[in-house]
Amino acid sequence: MLSRKLKALVIGLDGATWHTLQPILESLPNLRRLVQGGASGVLHSTIPDLTPPAWTSFMTGQEPGKHGIFWFGRNDTNLVFDPANSSQIRSETLWQMLNRHCLSTAVFNVPMTYPPHPVDGFMVAGMLTPDLQSTFTHPAELAKTLRDQGYILDIRWKEYLNDDPLLLLDRLANMLERRGEALLSLLDTHPVDALVAVFVVLDRVYHCLWGYAVDSDGTLPDYERIHKRVVALTVQADAWIGCLLERVATDGLVLVMSDHGHGPMRAEVFLNRWLLDLG
Repeated sequence: MLSRKLKALVIGLDGATWHTLQPILESLPNLRRLVQGGASGVLHSTIPDLTPPAWTSFMTGQEPGKHGIFWFGRNDTNLVFDPANSSQIRSETLWQMLNRHCLSTAVFNVPMTYPPHPVDGFMVAGMLTPDLQSTFTHPAELAKTLRDQGYILDIRWKEYLNDDPLLLLDRLANMLERRGEALLSLLDTHPVDALVAVFVVLDRVYHCLWGYAVDSDGTLPDYERIHKRVVALTVQADAWIGCLLERVATDGLVLVMSDHGHGPMRAEVFLNRWLLDLG
């Protein structure tokens, strides 16, 4: 039996958009219940509309110019890429505010949380964490527990751009299961008042398989089979949302949000290259 119900639950669906969710909402009972029983709408992302500044704006309530995160990293004077990380955030975060008001908080797989900061609760760092051998959790000993459970840090989706789409979907489904099981286990052993958790599988799918996530234009090979698998992965994510909703108190607060949307990419412009060519 669960010893404590969540007073607040924030679920992040990285990269999610109503363009793909609305047409299949009848197949997503948990999201549908939240939409029908609460309020929903389209959020405007940050400028720039990228994962690091957007999630940092969520966690701080401030725009990039104030919290200091604009991109995935920065180049030093030798043009060596330096990944963005949580130590560069200049503002107080939501979990620090919650702790200050005596609410223990779990932070799970939220981008821009590496390296993890001490928190009254627990933290498992998200996107831009270098590898499983790093100290990616607080308390630090949780990292070994997760490694022993077969925790998957992330999928390098760019490696699948020219690969079998079904292989990518299989691996994303496996990652979602591993992460979901790990989160529920941590909540059992480390009960908290509030939880902030981010699911990234939709973002990875849309980056690689956007055309299969939306209505067919008749040009994509094997559309029906791959589209059904994309929908199945979304249904799987919705089921894990349901597992978390079961842990919320009857008067608890629930928020579901995305950091940015998606769409087709028809061309790329490298502004730095263009500016360099202009002299």
